[in-house]
Amino acid sequence: MDEEIFISSLIAHVAPSDVTAVKDRIEQLLYAEVPLADAQGKLIIVIDAPSTKAQIKTLDALRDLPGIQSLIPVYQHDEAAFCGTQTRPLSSGWEDPQ
Repeated sequence: MDEEIFISSLIAHVAPSDVTAVKDRIEQLLYAEVPLADAQGKLIIVIDAPSTKAQIKTLDALRDLPGIQSLIPVYQHDEAAFCGTQTRPLSSGWEDPQ
């Protein structure tokens, strides 16, 4: 696997009257999408970025969008450390680090 994977999800709270406008603004961001939004002002946001830097830039852009009252991180997955042919041994976590 040569591709790095950086996926995260968040819940955004917005005013019910702003749901459509904020959803449209979020979906203009390169790595963000809104797979679910409700009329009460909750939006599920998924970020699927090619790098940590792109993921952080997208999070910063979300934080700065007008209309978002709060962002709650729900999930984050990063496979950058396991890409390519490099492997790491299985560990029980109880070995003496010496």
